[in-house]
Amino acid sequence: MKAALIPPVAHLVDFCYESRFHLVLSHMLTNPDYRAFYRDQRLRGSFLILDNGAHENTSGESMMPLLTQAKSIRASEIVLPDTLFDCDATIKGAEQALSFLLGPGQSIWMDAYPRFMLVPQGKTRQEWERCFEGLITAYQMAAVARPDLFPHSVTIGVSKDYDAWEGGHYALLQYLDVFHEWMTFDVHLLGWGRKLWVLNQLAHDFPWVRSTDSAKPFVYARAGLAVSPVMPIPPYPTRDPVYFDAVLGNEALRLAQHNVRVFREAAHDTSR
Repeated sequence: MKAALIPPVAHLVDFCYESRFHLVLSHMLTNPDYRAFYRDQRLRGSFLILDNGAHENTSGESMMPLLTQAKSIRASEIVLPDTLFDCDATIKGAEQALSFLLGPGQSIWMDAYPRFMLVPQGKTRQEWERCFEGLITAYQMAAVARPDLFPHSVTIGVSKDYDAWEGGHYALLQYLDVFHEWMTFDVHLLGWGRKLWVLNQLAHDFPWVRSTDSAKPFVYARAGLAVSPVMPIPPYPTRDPVYFDAVLGNEALRLAQHNVRVFREAAHDTSR
């Protein structure tokens, strides 16, 4: 699967310039250097996923500002609004977003025809599954109403927040696998899970999973930590509020390069 990197802004060129697959954080687009980098990447033919900021703000941006941001960088895919751990709010948010896309939002996005990502949420596995089915139903209804506005298959985003559940990501992908046999959709793993090396098994057993993303290689590096599949997983230092403003010293850069290589190997990523 493709692996998108989320480094500090000062190191976008160091780690992301040669890549052609990126996750763009909506709340960071106010930074002119960040915005300019991804605009340039799009001109170079890169695939840009515009995240909605739910991970940072509990609920994702509404559709109007997301569309405006997407247009500014010519995003390839937009994550529709979701609300962390809230099935009903996520379904409602997606329905409202799709209604907006079919109505007043058309004039903003119809010239670009981006793809869309749906992110199921819930407090329990049962709620998560219900949310997935509700989101897919809402999307299919919109696509049937205006197939010309939805020419692409949808993407399902699976959050790293759920790898703590019994069976983790593996169980959720097994659930999606049943649908994937007769429905066309991509899957993106939102974040590198806590059990780092499970990613290798997921990439092997579910080769249809398109992509993943992570800032962890850099967060670990800033804390002076190298990750390795032959060593115990170090406690995660967490991403601090000034992470995106950080400048890595020589040793941290060396560690980041190592951690990025390990992350990509775990994801079976041979693309750039």
